[in-house]
Amino acid sequence: MRTEKWCVELDDVNGDRRRDDVWYEVSSSVYGDAVAAADRARLEFTATREGC
Repeated sequence: MRTEKWCVELDDVNGDRRRDDVWYEVSSSVYGDAVAAADRARLEFTATREGC
């Protein structure tokens, strides 16, 4: 059985506009917060790992 992966893609990571399209694996609750956030909203979270 495969485990679920929850991932978010961010732009301007830590305010660095050169760091666009960066993916992070996150918990399902962080994913839910990201989906509910407005486009370009500032998000702060602890990633499970970088990449997805």
